[in-house]
Amino acid sequence: PALFVTTIDHHIYLISRIVTLSGISMICALGMVLVAKGTMFQPVHFSIGVFSGCVIFSFVGVYVVSFTTEILHFMLRSIPIVVVMSLPFLNYFGVTDLTLFKLFPVQGCLYLIDNSYGSSPDTAELVFGYLSLAVWIPLLYWLVFNTFRSRSINA
Repeated sequence: PALFVTTIDHHIYLISRIVTLSGISMICALGMVLVAKGTMFQPVHFSIGVFSGCVIFSFVGVYVVSFTTEILHFMLRSIPIVVVMSLPFLNYFGVTDLTLFKLFPVQGCLYLIDNSYGSSPDTAELVFGYLSLAVWIPLLYWLVFNTFRSRSINA
C-alpha cells in the first residue's frame, strides 16, 4: 500500500530494489571467493557476472511476486521458474551439452564467472557473456516492469 501513495517513480522503485538486493548478494559472493581463492581471480569479470546473475534472479522474484499475495504461493510459483532458468548449469557441470541452454539469460553470467577463475580467459566466451547480458537484462526488465505495473500498480 505504501507504494501507491508515494510520489516515487515506479522505475526508480523497481531498480532500487533490484540493485540493492543484487549489490548485497555481490558483496557476499566476493567475500566467499576471497576466502576460497584469495586474489587468484579476475574481480571485474567475477563481479559483473555475479551482479548480473543476481539481477536476473531478482527479476524472476519481482515477476513472480506480481502474481502472488502470500509467501507460500510465491515460493510454490518460484520453484519451476528458477529450475528452468537454472538449466544452463547442466551444461556447466557437464551433465548435458545442449546448445539451446546457451541462449538462456544465465549463460552469460556463467561464462563471466567461469572465465574469472582461469589464468587465460576465453575471449569468445567473455564477449558472448557480455553481449548476452546486454540483450537479456533490458529485455527482462521491460517484461518485469510491464508485468509489475499491470498486475500490482494498475490492479
